[in-house]
Formats: sequence, structure tokens, C-alpha cells
Amino acid sequence: MPEEQIVSHALQICSAGDSRVRTQRGRGGLRFRWACRGTVGSVLLTRDSRPLAIASMITLTLIFSGAACGQTDRLSVPDDPILQQQLARAELALKRDRRDLALQVWQEALDGCAAKVVAVGRYYVGARSRVMDRIRALPGGGLERYRELIEPQARRLLDPARSLHDEAALVDVARRFALTNSGRDAYLALVDLLLEHGRFAEARLVARRALVEELVPDDPKAFVTQMLARDAMAAWGAGRGDVLRSLAVTCRRDHRETEVVVRGRSTPLVRFVDDLVSRVPASQATPSSARVVRAPAWNRPFLRNDGGRDFFGSNSEAPDHYPVIPVVDGDTTFYSDGIVLRGRDLVRGTDLWRSIIIPSGGFTGAENPDLQHRVIVDRDLVFAYLEGEPLVDNPWRSIFRSIPSHKLIAVDRETGRVRWTHAKITGRSEVETEFLAKLSVNQPPLVVGDTLFAAGTVLMGMYHHWLCAFERDTGRLRWRTYTGVGQTELGRGGNPRRAAIPGHVAEHQGVLYYTTNMGVVCAVDGVTGSIVWQSVYPREPTFDDFGFGRRRRGWRGGMLNRSPGWLPARPAFHGDKLYFAPLDTSLLYAADLKTGKLTRVRGANPRVATGAREFLGVFDDLLVVSGANLIAIDLTTGTTRWKVPPARRSGATASLRGRPAVVGNRVCFTTTHPAELREIDLDTGQLKRRQPLLHSVRVGNVVSSPGGLVVGSEGSVTSYGR
Repeated sequence: MPEEQIVSHALQICSAGDSRVRTQRGRGGLRFRWACRGTVGSVLLTRDSRPLAIASMITLTLIFSGAACGQTDRLSVPDDPILQQQLARAELALKRDRRDLALQVWQEALDGCAAKVVAVGRYYVGARSRVMDRIRALPGGGLERYRELIEPQARRLLDPARSLHDEAALVDVARRFALTNSGRDAYLALVDLLLEHGRFAEARLVARRALVEELVPDDPKAFVTQMLARDAMAAWGAGRGDVLRSLAVTCRRDHRETEVVVRGRSTPLVRFVDDLVSRVPASQATPSSARVVRAPAWNRPFLRNDGGRDFFGSNSEAPDHYPVIPVVDGDTTFYSDGIVLRGRDLVRGTDLWRSIIIPSGGFTGAENPDLQHRVIVDRDLVFAYLEGEPLVDNPWRSIFRSIPSHKLIAVDRETGRVRWTHAKITGRSEVETEFLAKLSVNQPPLVVGDTLFAAGTVLMGMYHHWLCAFERDTGRLRWRTYTGVGQTELGRGGNPRRAAIPGHVAEHQGVLYYTTNMGVVCAVDGVTGSIVWQSVYPREPTFDDFGFGRRRRGWRGGMLNRSPGWLPARPAFHGDKLYFAPLDTSLLYAADLKTGKLTRVRGANPRVATGAREFLGVFDDLLVVSGANLIAIDLTTGTTRWKVPPARRSGATASLRGRPAVVGNRVCFTTTHPAELREIDLDTGQLKRRQPLLHSVRVGNVVSSPGGLVVGSEGSVTSYGR
């Protein structure tokens, strides 16, 4: 390699690939000028100094690489110093008996820092929640004085927002002025607007969030009554008979004498809810076990499963890696391998429409062994995330696979027409276009009515995490919340060697929960996008590549990867706890829904006790994980209710391959010796049925439905149709 290329590459590596290097040849020799992260510099390479300069560059490369490796276990949350100064000013004003000034400073914080956090002990509390708690706690009529000062401003913003049916403006008033009467009215107007447009699921989210946020209006009883009535209407519109019946029980217990105005007439709230319950159509019965399978209807390979190999030319499948999790909707199965999205007839295997692929100029990214590809089907749309352009420009793209970005895509279920994709953005504002071009989403979105909630990352040296809300039909950005920054394992150049994989988003009582899988779990208000709390958990350590420490998932030339942890899964709820399994640790955690306080769940350590990698969720009082064993933990007692050992030890009664499926009160999984589909009772762990997988040894991720059974294995998808 020419000497000028050596120096240029060394300078780029030292700055983690984030520099611009120019070469200028003069009489004195070669001069290299670079600009990196706000600094500039130059190096003069003469004939006499070339060996020394080149050796220095190589030394700097190794030093900067080692220093960059030390950054992977550090994380940052949005605890803005400006916010800290504002809160300190407010407290100082209170000490000086200048309460009005403190209230104005707190309002400034609510206006501009609602998406920030404040450190409180070992945890982080959302700035909005912290400021509202301080205002509520003021003695001597502090809350009343706050309303007297702020209500005129809030009313000036609320009136035009309500008259123009401006959803974004109503959300803004609710976010900034929640403790005022105008803030209360903004919540009511927002629910009414969503009900009017038939967006019942989103109306329920807003109503539930308003009921638990402790808004403290002038007449709390009247506000709760109005919001409960709206919540019942939203549940009726969404066909949620189970929710309506639960609301009816609550109203009989706590609001028996409460009345609500319906069509100009006063009606008892209990009678109003009971009337809605009687008008909800009966729901279809959920199957109690998997469908009986026979010979496979069809088997189709997907493009590749290389298990994350960095080099091209290796086509062997990675063992025990099942990247595709299909979904069955009616008589059709949909699946994606990250490159192609397909829809096939469940019985015949014929394509429903032409396969969907995002054009990337022939680029094929490196696969991540921790990344699984899921598809979401919601009414008339199919949502997936496919590979886009590389996250890091790689000059050796023909030899080494680069880290791919992933872009959300929405496809018409019947025709296969692409409704929208973030790989091709048109008709947006400049700010939104720039953000979506950088945003990478590699986990399935959460669909709530006409809104998609998805966690994504933007790579700017390190991975910046965002939680976003998009319009379901257009993909437009409704709001975004920055939740922190972290890093994955690094290569020798200081660049990340693999993509960040945030966790799935879950919703409960109007709050969105997810883990960044970089040491932080987050709770975000689903209405306003403001952070409720963040909690930090210890990450699995990484090791350098100089021969020290244990080897972790092989050597990649820079930093050894973390031990295999949990695969991405949606968090689960039980009582007042959130249960989640982070990818960057081998432990299972429970978080208090209100405060974020973390506790470890015993008996589910995958590395030491069970070898579990799949977090299946919470079913009634049971938390179920799988891997080398299937384990059910009773959450009421904190003990293991049952544990099914591996096949090789007791007759093939556990899942060693892929993700099981919970169907009714059965857990379904595949085994290899012999190749069978097996079912155990969810309550007791007893084996209930064994079905041979004839003419096939396909094992992997199980998806069961009334129409048939689909298994996503290491390199293909197999359907056992009718």
C-alpha cells in the first residue's frame, strides 16, 4: 500500500472513521490535513521522517482503538445540565421566599425540558414528573397560586387548539400545563377528538394515562367520572369486552352513586357501562392447544443465515440460530429475513404477491446473531424492517460486511403495494427527513390504533437511542424522545462492529416501556412523549482482543463480544411490576411501574442455571422462559413451579431449538431426537401431546394458529397446513 494511503487510513481509524483527510504534495514532502470533531491538524511526511511517521500512526491506531474499547460499558441518559440549573434556581427562589419566581422557572422547565431526566438516588425521574410533584407538594396554597399564574397562558393555547381540532396542539397543552384546568380540558378534548375519528385504541391510551397521572383538577370526582365514561366508550369501539367488564366491576365498587350526562340526560355511570357491555359482540374462543400436524405442506428457504460472520464467501448456516419468526394471519403466513418480505399461502406455499425488498445498491449487511426478524400484521397493513444502506462507510465492503441500517416499511396486505417506507422519504420537513434518513429501526413496532411506537437508534460515533411515534398510514413522525446514548462492541478502528438492538416496546396504562439493551430501561408517557423514569442495570462486561479474558462468541479483530444473553422480547406486566430480559445481560429483572426500582428475578439466570435465551412472557401468575430448559416461575411466591429438563436427559420433553409458542394453556415446541412437536401443560409442566414432524427435521421458532403451524428454522420456513 502507498505510504500516503497508510497515513490517511491511520488518521481515519484514530478518529473512529469520523474525520476528513486531505493530502497535499509539496517540495518538502507530503502534508496531511485532517478535521475531526471540531479539531484540525496536519502532519508533514518527509523522506527522512517517513518510517518514523508511519510507525507512529500505527501505534496511535492501536492506542486509540484500545481507548475506544473502554467506552463500550459507559452509558449516558438525558440529564441535561441546563435543567439542573433551572431546578437549582427554583429551589433557591423558594429559600428566598420568592415563590412566584420559582413557579415561573418550573414552568420554563415544563416548557422546554419535559423529555429530560433528573437523578434521584440510583434512579432517574422524568423532569416533567419531578417538577409536577414539587408543585403539588408546595405548602400554603402553592398549587392554587401556580394555576392563578399559568392558567391564562394555558387557556390562550387551548382555545384555538380545541376549535381547530389540532391534535398536536392539544398534546402540547396537556404536556406543558397538566396541573391547570386547561390541561385537564386538553386531555378531555383529545380523547373526544380521537373518539370522533374512530381511533378507539388511542383514545383508551389517553384516558388511562389521564386517570393515573394525578392531574388534581378543581373537581377530581367529576373529572374521573368523565374520563371513565370516555374510557368505556373507547373500549366498546375497540370491541374490548374484557376491558368493559373490568370497568363495570370498578364502577360498581367505587362509583356506584356517580352519574354522567349522556345526550343531555343524567345517567348512572354503572348503567351506562353495563349498557355498553351488553352491546359488545361475543369474542371468539381462543384455541386451547396447537393444531394437529401431519406432513409439511411446503418448505421454502430464506436468503441467508450466516450468524454474523464478517467475511463474504461463507454460505454455511449458523447452528442454533433462528433469525426468522413468521406470523400467521388467516390462511396466510408472512415472514422476513431482514432482506426480503414475503407473504405465502399457508397450504399451497404460493406467493401472495411479489416479494418486497428495499433497494440498497447491491449492499448486503453483516447479520447479527442477536437480531431476529419479525413481522406485524395489523388490519390491512403488514409492517417489517428491512436492511437499508450501511451505517458505517466501509472502504473494504467487497471483503468485509458492513453494519446495515434497518428501515420500517408498510405493505398492503392484499396487493403487496408499498404504502410507505423510511428508506425513501418524500414530502416531509427538512428536520424530519434528515432524522428519518439516519434512524435505524430493527425491532417490530407496537401498533396502538393509528399510531406506531418504535425504538430506534442513530449512529453518530455512538448509538443515540430514540423512542418514536409514527402515523400508521403514512409513516410520518408524530413525536420523538431521546432516551440516551451507548455503544456496542468495537472493532480495531474504534467503530462499532455490530448494530444496536433496542428492546420491544410495550404499553400499560398509557405508559410505554422498553429497554435500550445498553444498560438502561425506560418508561415514557405515551401521550406526551415525556420520560417518566429511567433505571440503570449492570451490563455484561466486554474484553479486548489482546488475549486477556475469556473468548466471547469468537474473535472479530478488536473486541470480544459479550456472552450470549436474552434474545429481544416484549416486556410483560404483572401487578405493579414490569418484567424484562435485556440483551446485554444474563439476568432477568423486575421494575416497579411507578418508580422504576429494579429487583432481580431469581431462578432465571441463563448462563448459570438454565441456559435460557427466550423470554416468553407472563401468563396469569407464571413467568415462562426457555432454552436448555423450560422454566415457569410463580410470581406470587417467587419460586419455580415447574422445570422441564432437556431432551437428552429425560425423553425429549424440552425445547432445545428456537422459540416455543404459548397456545391457550399449552406450551408448544420442537425437538430433534426424534423430530416432533410437543405440548406441555402451562400450569403443571406435564407432557400432553407428541406429534411427529414427518419427513422433516425442521426445528426452530414455532407459530401456531387455527389455520396451521409454521416453523422458522435455521435456513428455511416450513408450513404444516390443513
